[in-house]
Amino acid sequence: MPTIRLDTENGLQQNTVTSLAEDSWGRIWLGSVDGVYVYDGYDLQHVEGISSRVIQLIQSPEGLYVFSLNGMYEVNSKNLSIINQAKPPINDYYQAFEIAEGFDLKFINASTRISVNFDLEKISRDTILLQERSHNYDLPLENGQLNSNLNGTYYNSEHEQLLITSSLSPTALKGVHQDAFIASQSGLFHLTESPKLSVEQLFPKERVECLLLDSNDNLWIGTAASGSFMLHRNALTNRFFPNIEGDKQYTSWSMFDHLGNVLCATSNGIMVLNDSSYLLPQTKGLFCLVGISVDPNTILIGTAKEGLFKWSNNQLEQVYFNSENAFDNIIVQLVPYQDHFLACSKHGFIELDQKGNLIQSTSYAENGITPYIMHLKALDSGFLASTTTSVEFLSKELESTRSLTNDSAVVYSMAEDHLDTTWVVSMDGGLFSLLKDALISTSFPDKQLFSIKDVANQLWIESFTAIYSKKGQQVLKYGLQNGFPIKDYSQMGLYADENDYLYTSGIGGVFRFHPDQLSGPKRFPTVLTQYYDQLISDRPLEVGQISQPITLALKPILLSDQNRFEITAEYEEEYFPIVGLTNISFLPKYGDSELTISILNLETKQSIKNTIPIYRDTPLWMKSWFIGLMTLMTILIVIGMISFWKYLKTRRELQKQQISNQLNSERLRISRELHDNIGARLTHIISSLDIEMHQRNKELGTLSGINEFARDTMSQLRETIWAMGDKTIFLSELFSRITQYVDQIISNQLTPIVLKESLNADFELQPTQVINAYRIVQESINNALKYAHASQIDIELISSPSESQVLIKDDGVGFDEKAYQYGSGLANMQSRATEANFELSIQSAPKKGTSVQIIIKHPASK
Repeated sequence: MPTIRLDTENGLQQNTVTSLAEDSWGRIWLGSVDGVYVYDGYDLQHVEGISSRVIQLIQSPEGLYVFSLNGMYEVNSKNLSIINQAKPPINDYYQAFEIAEGFDLKFINASTRISVNFDLEKISRDTILLQERSHNYDLPLENGQLNSNLNGTYYNSEHEQLLITSSLSPTALKGVHQDAFIASQSGLFHLTESPKLSVEQLFPKERVECLLLDSNDNLWIGTAASGSFMLHRNALTNRFFPNIEGDKQYTSWSMFDHLGNVLCATSNGIMVLNDSSYLLPQTKGLFCLVGISVDPNTILIGTAKEGLFKWSNNQLEQVYFNSENAFDNIIVQLVPYQDHFLACSKHGFIELDQKGNLIQSTSYAENGITPYIMHLKALDSGFLASTTTSVEFLSKELESTRSLTNDSAVVYSMAEDHLDTTWVVSMDGGLFSLLKDALISTSFPDKQLFSIKDVANQLWIESFTAIYSKKGQQVLKYGLQNGFPIKDYSQMGLYADENDYLYTSGIGGVFRFHPDQLSGPKRFPTVLTQYYDQLISDRPLEVGQISQPITLALKPILLSDQNRFEITAEYEEEYFPIVGLTNISFLPKYGDSELTISILNLETKQSIKNTIPIYRDTPLWMKSWFIGLMTLMTILIVIGMISFWKYLKTRRELQKQQISNQLNSERLRISRELHDNIGARLTHIISSLDIEMHQRNKELGTLSGINEFARDTMSQLRETIWAMGDKTIFLSELFSRITQYVDQIISNQLTPIVLKESLNADFELQPTQVINAYRIVQESINNALKYAHASQIDIELISSPSESQVLIKDDGVGFDEKAYQYGSGLANMQSRATEANFELSIQSAPKKGTSVQIIIKHPASK
């Protein structure tokens, strides 16, 4: 049963395949009458540029070479392009043989070989005269050899000579276990030498043109009229018993032993499974489900709708049929029971004696079982029954004693002991273990399980579509891709003989295999990676300057045993499972990075990793030299801005200093003018008034007032000249002036004035600050003396490192701040404070006095 078939329905233009080859990636190349095709497990692709009949394909270390009637070609297997081509030196049919320098071409009607190198250029070699060969090929085997000539193909050894086929045999090759496969015009012959010489003819209607054993030991066959197909190595080393007539495939069911032969109940009768498998003639056409050997001449047969039959001495007779209940005629199992036999139908039990004759029948309901039994397993205490609702423990009298169920399953199909545990399979819930009178669900990749067998301490489980082996925690699946030829398996279709051969049945026949003869793939698959039309192989993938994720097409080249490998792609800790042809997308990082493809063999646990270098061009703004240049430019710009800012600051300071110098010069000039002009005149007026008052002692009232006013004016003029005369004045000098002023007015006032001074820090003040602070103090004291009617005025001069305060406080009548409208005096005080950048606080309340606070911030604290 072919695992893969390639013909006109899959892409071939014609069904003639003349030559086969495998490339280093595991792809199969097919030569046909119209050129060359390549099969990668997904598509069959034609190689452009080659259109004539292909004679031979040769995969050499130098590459793939095609030899056709009209040309010789060297093909690039990566992109399927033609590298070199040449015409054959002689226009005739020829064969090519690889040599160290290239190829020898042997033409049918020529007596010499013509040689070409690997560039398909003719080279000079010593002429070799070819003697007429009496045979086509010789193939040495372990105990003999195959010889082929025009008369046929023979097997020759020391003990015998055997004609394999008299038809023309173009080629032969060795198989996996020292067996041989012979291509001929009358099909494919499979020859084995152990344990004895045997020859099996396969596909007798096919004309086999060529053979290829691929790197996984699978056999590829090229035919003249049916294309090419692959036989899996597991199918080659084991045996398939077809149950087919014409185009109709019959279903094979359960198997049993009779006289050392394995017999199978099928929908077309009882089939004997041996080298010449056949149907028991008397049973042909009978829909059989189960059977059991009674004695050397007798078997019991359970059918799908006609009850029970007994085949004895080549005679068939019906031993049980229930005309009132059709379910009682569906026999699902036959087992030994005490000293006779027991049949299970969909209705109840049917007991038969030692010769297979009917004893009695009882319904399941009479024994407390619902609804019907799928399988009976013998126990010391009775039976373990798998039913369509539960797992039942039955006594030896077939009465139910205990029932087990699990919410995840309904139909239980079979039970088997394995390593001190009883395992139960279900048709809708998977695999269960029976532990301490409970059904425990076990993780399993399939839920539709039919049968279970323990062979050599290994569980074999049959499902609807596959066979599984379970050893410990490892579960392996066997299906079409692993060489098991049955697509759909049948219930009760798993049987083991005394030699540990397993038989699996289903639609189309029975497959027999031995666990020791099953083998996994020898090579890891190649994963082809494609970016747009570029096939990435041995050079880094350069994606340029991109901003969007890239998409790669990953194609594992694996023509068989796909379920034996787990393939994963990893990029920067992002994982992509690869199943078949898979597209993955990711955004590469800048610079160099790698895509890692990991391949794990699930059977051997061996793994390999392949890496694909990826380079994404760094944009200009991220390149090191550009970043360095931008950094340098930024530093220069910052330095320039700082220098320019310092220049502007210095220029402003110079301008400010120049203005300040001009103001100081102007103040000095004004103070000199006031002192030399107005001061001199006031001094003259005061002196004149003093002389006049001395002469007029009797008229002192008016002159005394004028004299006092002139003296006060002179005092204020001196204070103004003092404030304007110097560039800066220290706080201590301001406090000293305030103290002198208080001392001057204390002697002329009745209200006591208490002055407290605490100078803990000294600092410079601008002239405008000095004169404004002094005038605010003067105004505050004068207001307190004139309007407050206070019993005492307290003045505090306090200086700390952060600020200085001047506090003038009285205990007079006060005023209401909310109702009071400031006059010009208080308004002037506020204006002076704002001009000098002081904080001025005036607080007052009726009958609670008034306090005026001046806060002067030190320059270091601003």
